[in-house]
Amino acid sequence: MAPTSSPRPPTPLIVAQAPIDLPSFDWKQLLQTVQTEERKANRWFLSLPPSQQAGLTIAGTGAGTLALLYGYKRFWRRIRNADHVLPNMLTGKKWIKGRVTSVGDSDNFRVYHTPGIFFNWPFKIRFIPTEKKALQNETIHIRIAGVDAPEAAHFGRPAQPLSAEALEFLRGKVLGRKVKVLLSSKDQYGRIVGLPLLPRRFLPFLPSEILPLSILKAGFGEVYTSGGAEYSYVGIEKFQKAEEEARRKKRGIWGLGKKMESPSEYKRRMKENPPSPNETRAESAKAADQTGTTMGRKGFFGRLFGR
Repeated sequence: MAPTSSPRPPTPLIVAQAPIDLPSFDWKQLLQTVQTEERKANRWFLSLPPSQQAGLTIAGTGAGTLALLYGYKRFWRRIRNADHVLPNMLTGKKWIKGRVTSVGDSDNFRVYHTPGIFFNWPFKIRFIPTEKKALQNETIHIRIAGVDAPEAAHFGRPAQPLSAEALEFLRGKVLGRKVKVLLSSKDQYGRIVGLPLLPRRFLPFLPSEILPLSILKAGFGEVYTSGGAEYSYVGIEKFQKAEEEARRKKRGIWGLGKKMESPSEYKRRMKENPPSPNETRAESAKAADQTGTTMGRKGFFGRLFGR
């Protein structure tokens, strides 16, 4: 029996479409219309009595001045230090950007506020001081939100294990770098509690690094849960997850085994057994001779082209 051929599929019907006639735009006509309206406005203004012309001029100048003042206050005014951080900036969860000038402890640093566009190319006409004297009272003391790091030696108290390593880790992360900080509150020491973000060095379009999570993942701190704890939009769950990762992999302080004492346990023990006055004076004198690492000095071109 001869094989039967399968039926041929029908040929699709192609309907020719007429080309779409896009309306042309006459830029010359638009320019002529604008010029015509401008001449009408000028004639109307000149037809007014001199007193009304003066009133409109004053009103326009005043409105422009108010707009400039608002722009300066909202976008370009620099916050000198923590004393200049207003309550509405904290309740409104204001973001600031700046450069870290010094790191004095493993969970806090100082940042020089750099608002607006004039600290960066191609509009760079404002510069960050590099001299310690020039930076005095000109930086905001930031306490990193949600993290409690190993304590260094203070006021006669001995340093915790790995406190120096935790400090070096933070310095390597932030010293001299640009940061964004979400302001949250002010602590009992006058520091601003904030959530710092680090823009990616070579891929700035990617999401910024959340600094406290990096500290926790490296094992150089635990989640801070005492009074005034702040976790911002990140949420405590991500903080706890980062700490749990470090615990599981025995990173940093979690690799000390039986010698491990968390920062919160250390503070509790120091509160119950405070150091003697002699130890406190000796430690205070030692601390007075030491300063936190700051940005190195830069010449004119270093400040001009510096990151």
